Amino acid sequence: MPAARVLFKTPPPIMKFVKKELALYTTALGMAMLHPASQQAQITQLFVSAYNNVVVLDFDTDPPTVGYTGVGGGYEGCAHAEDADGNMIFWVQAIGMYDANNTLMPGSVGILADPSSAEMVICPIPGDPSRFYVIYNDQTCSNLYYSIVDMTLAGGLGDVTDLNTLITAGSFSEGLEIVRVPCQDYMWLLAYDCAQGIIRYRIDADGIGEPTLLQAFPSPGGYDGRGELDYHAGHMGIAFAWSNMTAWADFDPVTGDFSNFNTLAVSPSASCYGLEFSPSGQYAYVSSWYDTGGSDNFFVIDLASNSVIDSYYLQPSAGSFTSLGEIELGPDGNLYMVIDGGGFGAPQQGIKVIQNANDPINLTISEIMTTSSLALGMDDPIQSDLSGIVIGGIPDDEPVIPNVFTPNNDGKNDKFVVGGIDLDLISDFKLVVFNRWGQEVHRGTSALQGWTGKVSGGDAPDGVYFFLMDLAYEAHGCGGELLARKELPTQKGWVQLLR
Repeated sequence: MPAARVLFKTPPPIMKFVKKELALYTTALGMAMLHPASQQAQITQLFVSAYNNVVVLDFDTDPPTVGYTGVGGGYEGCAHAEDADGNMIFWVQAIGMYDANNTLMPGSVGILADPSSAEMVICPIPGDPSRFYVIYNDQTCSNLYYSIVDMTLAGGLGDVTDLNTLITAGSFSEGLEIVRVPCQDYMWLLAYDCAQGIIRYRIDADGIGEPTLLQAFPSPGGYDGRGELDYHAGHMGIAFAWSNMTAWADFDPVTGDFSNFNTLAVSPSASCYGLEFSPSGQYAYVSSWYDTGGSDNFFVIDLASNSVIDSYYLQPSAGSFTSLGEIELGPDGNLYMVIDGGGFGAPQQGIKVIQNANDPINLTISEIMTTSSLALGMDDPIQSDLSGIVIGGIPDDEPVIPNVFTPNNDGKNDKFVVGGIDLDLISDFKLVVFNRWGQEVHRGTSALQGWTGKVSGGDAPDGVYFFLMDLAYEAHGCGGELLARKELPTQKGWVQLLR
């Protein structure tokens, strides 16, 4: 997508790329981490599905250390739970639940989850920290179930009760997501009903509530229920496998409100499967499964314009290649994407590492090698529990200020907007733009809207413009108290308008 690549390219000698000082990024949900209503786990690991030996990425080291469970048989969905010290206490895949010693819990035998179901999710039961819901479906569009892992059983190693309890009969897809409500002791379960649309459940001390339809959106053509559903930084997204369609919307974790629903066909030939948001929540990354013929199979979506701004063809550096798989945000702020090697006995496989996801033009993609025959699935922890992103206060990051934008109404780079910042935490914002004669042509207070290249209702002429930007962040606790405030020095620079 050439237009996207122009946006941040190195400027001519008379110009200079502008980056100043530090900005902040976190999520609205992350603020609960600064002042939590109750103690919650801090995720330090990610599990990766494999035909022969499920992989564990341990983020106590940088880069993460590759470990192995010694357990195989999983193809897609897997998940795990940790205690408040970051110790894994149990994990799950479609075969069943496993304790901290990687031993199958007897009570999980006969679970109705399917090895080919994309996601399984774990939710601590509100008010009962020793018990956990494990939620899943039975592949494609099917019934939604839960089982309970009770950590008081088996001498503290845990076992399963209430196996295969029906939540709702129907046609629920394989994509599932748990969203922790800031400063409260209840959760949301987000799901997709293939016949209706986006569904929300409230999970509290009384159990899993009744389904609420958030957005009517019947399945796109070709879709059979496969694909990843994700939430991060106030956004919910879903990839519809066997179609080229994705959908995303804003989701308020406090109120459970759903708004700004968008759909996007990423490419005529794509079959969307994995989906994850950048740490800042400004971009979405989508994988296309079973695209191995050389056409682009990895896509970058700019949420502000709801458009694909870049795409790549990715394949493993070694081993066989059947498909790109799910994508997950790691505790280190990088994205991780599994690569399916094609089955038992496949050569060693790698996991793609996507760095600089907040700055797509400077994206770097590397690979962590494993000795396992990897499959399609990855762990999907509760996003607010990712320790490296939110623990210890609000982390620092640099704003990304483009030096070129092209307001030609093609849906790509039509606005001069600042990237790499957290829109939810902005308390004060001001952008003032001047022409080369020092005349003010724009003044705005919306970081999301930016400057559209208009002046006095008409199109501003092509050329170089100069800007001043003031930005401040505030993080508030559960009682509304101010926890942190940071003001950036005034940002000064230029931007070139090209139509």
